[in-house]
Amino acid sequence: MALVKVPGHIPQKGGWNDDHYLKNPSGTNPYPYPGSMPEGMWQQTPFVMKWTTTGLPAGVAARSVWASPIFDTLPNMRGSMTGSGSSGNGGVGAQPIWIQRGAMGKLWIQITGLDVRGWSRFGLRVTAQEHAHILDPSNTRAVTPAADITTEFAGTQPSCILQFYPTGAGYPVRFWKVEVTFDMLKDLNGTVTGWPAGQIPAPEWRLGAAYY
Repeated sequence: MALVKVPGHIPQKGGWNDDHYLKNPSGTNPYPYPGSMPEGMWQQTPFVMKWTTTGLPAGVAARSVWASPIFDTLPNMRGSMTGSGSSGNGGVGAQPIWIQRGAMGKLWIQITGLDVRGWSRFGLRVTAQEHAHILDPSNTRAVTPAADITTEFAGTQPSCILQFYPTGAGYPVRFWKVEVTFDMLKDLNGTVTGWPAGQIPAPEWRLGAAYY
């Protein structure tokens, strides 16, 4: 019997269906644990970070803020609670992460190009804060103080990786997100190449992220 290489997935007869996701013969709430669900992963294509110099607190010369989507770390619960990661009740959807119960994965953020502008880490301050809610994605709130993680950028390496576990001490809260704020505390306006007088700085950093 000859082997045939197939460049893709051949759906089962009859095409895709959601039987494994919706199967609930006993009508329970929450549903039984689903089967045949996708691998638990989310990713964001790297992009050049944008900075602003207006409307900032005193002492901050430029700022860039990145926020993850709201992750549903327990999508197997479906609509059993106020707000579902799959249906987005309340007008707020959440990104489902299909990881087997008892595990939670990790959010990874990688910043590259730290060596493009020699001044880009002068006076840098980076803080991270977690937002979460136990039931409702439309009601996430900050649940940790803003933590200073600037030391992750120390050195001369061209890239750094930030890592975040969801709130939950080993078992994740259902709805969770992270916000990272990058502040330049030194005003280098017009004194360095790449930060011309009267213009927004351009350190040319690229940020990419993934949850798995």
